[in-house]
Amino acid sequence: MARRGYYRALGETVVGALNKRGYRAFYCDSKEEARAKVLEIVPQGVSVGIPGTVTVLELGLMEALSARGNRVVEHTLSVFSDPGERARRLLEERDAQFYIAGCNALTYDGVLVNIDGTGNRVAQMAWSTVPILYVAGVNKVVRDVEAAIDRVRDVATPMNALRLGYAIPCARVGYCIRCGSPDCICRKTLVVEWPQKGRDEYFVLVGEILGF
Repeated sequence: MARRGYYRALGETVVGALNKRGYRAFYCDSKEEARAKVLEIVPQGVSVGIPGTVTVLELGLMEALSARGNRVVEHTLSVFSDPGERARRLLEERDAQFYIAGCNALTYDGVLVNIDGTGNRVAQMAWSTVPILYVAGVNKVVRDVEAAIDRVRDVATPMNALRLGYAIPCARVGYCIRCGSPDCICRKTLVVEWPQKGRDEYFVLVGEILGF
């Protein structure tokens, strides 16, 4: 009960900050509630681009969207025969009618921080003509931007490196050493203070531990 109450208090505080910044933000106690909220927000029939995101996988959103008729464009679960095929899929994700992404970290006052290896995800976050919906667990919430960057580098990146099979230093030692290696996946950092003017941007914050 105490944990649930703490998650709700923190989540509602952060959601309030996100709404003040111009997002349409919602707090959900559970994965099931969050999945229902996402399905309520995303229009039926539109194509949905989804970049690499463990949170979306854990919520079962790809299956839920596909089951009701949305065309899901993703590269996380797909197998590609060559780099060109993967690049074409990333462009298809970009050109979908709706975009759903996780969020590496966000601050108490509603600033979003994301770090990419390829840059496809942060590019879409920075600017697009289509709506975007972020979804994240309360484990992604930190005090400020400095703590957010530290969280991404020291927590999310080593786990993603292990998930993707990259033999880079953080995967071996468990935290970022600013390696600059050829396979480094901390290549592009985006700090979003305000949503894009004229674009519908949603955020669903979940009172559970989700993603990396």
